[in-house]
Amino acid sequence: MDREQTKCYLFNLEGLTLTDLPPCVFNLLSKTELEQCLCFDSEQDQVVHLCSRVLRRRILASALGVPAAALAFSVGTFGKPSVSPTHSMSNNRVEFSVSHSRHYLAILITTNGLCGVDIEIPDNSFDTTDILAGALLSARENDFIVSASNRSESLVRFYKVWTLKEAFLKANGEGLSGLEKLDLFEHLDMHSLDGEAKPSRLGLNVTVGVNVGEHYVLSYRIDRDIDTLPFIMISPSDSIRIIEGEGTLAHNFAGTH
Repeated sequence: MDREQTKCYLFNLEGLTLTDLPPCVFNLLSKTELEQCLCFDSEQDQVVHLCSRVLRRRILASALGVPAAALAFSVGTFGKPSVSPTHSMSNNRVEFSVSHSRHYLAILITTNGLCGVDIEIPDNSFDTTDILAGALLSARENDFIVSASNRSESLVRFYKVWTLKEAFLKANGEGLSGLEKLDLFEHLDMHSLDGEAKPSRLGLNVTVGVNVGEHYVLSYRIDRDIDTLPFIMISPSDSIRIIEGEGTLAHNFAGTH
């Protein structure tokens, strides 16, 4: 990985089944990891979790210049995973964050500073008024959502708020219990946040962004100052190729947007 580089890989795993996964998936992961991934009732959930574990290994191994099988992970107090340092990577540091929603998997990596990412596929049948009275959103966040000019905008605003809160908590290594304590308006001007922003109340070395795609809303927080975050969009077939360890992650798989 190039020095001080930050990327977000967005994998589309739609349509993949367990039979599509190569044997290396089951060889790279530990027995505990396999059990955790295969405990889900839905085959799609099993596939996404298996792919998530292997793809993060492939990406981090490429970044650190070590074999994927050599990586070990530890988990923080609130469940945030990190790479356990070894002698071979003592001079390298890569922070990462992973999120998935249905068949989408986002993996954010950076060589400098903490990071957090969250992705959600909006549920168009969801009524935002069902959750606004709860304790998970602040009064200002509620007002931001309900003040939208129409239902469609209200739904997008809700997912912006929700994914941003998740991204903040993931970057800080906090659990979901921090949702009700975090008021985004203490840090951001939500009304002006569209795409990437560098909010002054977070300091100069923090970048926050929201990417609203056709089928998803993705938010991130990176504790470093960047001009733009490269998004590498990867198809189901190319996801399998990366899982198999073929090619170079940075250049051979789909486009950067």
